[in-house]
Amino acid sequence: MLPEVMNQLEKPLTDFIAQELEPRWDNLNRRDDELLRELLKASAPLGLSLAIVPKELSGAGFPPQSAAYILEELAASVPAFATIMGLHYSGLALILSLPDPGQKRQILAPLTGSGDNPRLVSPALWEDPAPRDLRDLPASLSTRLEYNSITGGKNSVIFCENTQGLIGLARDQEEMLSWVLFSPRNPNLKVRNLPEPMGLRFCPFAHLEFDKIPAAASWPANPLDYLISIDGFEAAIAVGIAQGAYNRTFANALERYQGGNKICDQDPVRGILADRGIAIEAARALAYRSVSWGWDQHAPETEVGASAFAAGLASKIVLDCIQLLGRYGYMKDPRLERFFRDAKVYEFMIARAGLRKSWYIAEMIARSRG
Repeated sequence: MLPEVMNQLEKPLTDFIAQELEPRWDNLNRRDDELLRELLKASAPLGLSLAIVPKELSGAGFPPQSAAYILEELAASVPAFATIMGLHYSGLALILSLPDPGQKRQILAPLTGSGDNPRLVSPALWEDPAPRDLRDLPASLSTRLEYNSITGGKNSVIFCENTQGLIGLARDQEEMLSWVLFSPRNPNLKVRNLPEPMGLRFCPFAHLEFDKIPAAASWPANPLDYLISIDGFEAAIAVGIAQGAYNRTFANALERYQGGNKICDQDPVRGILADRGIAIEAARALAYRSVSWGWDQHAPETEVGASAFAAGLASKIVLDCIQLLGRYGYMKDPRLERFFRDAKVYEFMIARAGLRKSWYIAEMIARSRG
């Protein structure tokens, strides 16, 4: 992460978290589109929604690592809000991969011209895990590119009234994959809110049913685009979840007494805190490296490895923090119970760590065999 970028973002981001997210903690445990709109509006002066968009396209012009930094800081407070922004960044990353500069500028115009009312884009979250080889992706989306439209399919997405565009993978009649961007305002699109999930309850998950939706844009799918735009950002959010739980546990260890001594002075506790702090630093380094390398050098195993490692680590660290806090760890006040729920969502439902690991080793074996 570039120090000058961190210096520009640190104070306004810290102020946003302290003034907008932390005071609303209790209200951020359920879906609330009105509150989401307020938070997005409050984030507008910071340029969060356009952080990775180049200045020539009316964005902030920050490097991709800035998104990882923003997502980690947000996730250390409210993982659900970080998830919404992370999917938005993933959608932006795919739009920025468009080969036609004019088309890219045209699509980004409604997003960059929204002023104090940021609009979001969201890639589809597949009901079934997307396979490593995207040629094996189930054809739940299909496209007839000569008509520039997509037909059929159901997808679970982050969807709210501020959603400007939805991105999914589609196949043409020759079974070639394409990214397809379409508007959520089409009358043929049916949006059905999903039941409250186990974790990330603030996220407006919805189910889409559609047929013959005109596409705003379509361009050839590159498997690396999927990995670059999803895995690195997921890893950063998982690191933020672990750091948020660790911060609260560390603060408690500095103040809590047991047997007449502060627990931070007890060797077993000190050892656990040291080990978990080092593990978080390692996950952070891998996450930032994956975003940087994935963007510039296309190293898919780096993004996959970062996501799998960080997602699995987050659940373990939050559980360790709960155990260190004892009975306080299960109470709502330290907020670890929600961090644990959100961490498990990333491990099992979003990051799909086990599948990511199989992709990672398959990539390494393929490279070794030339």
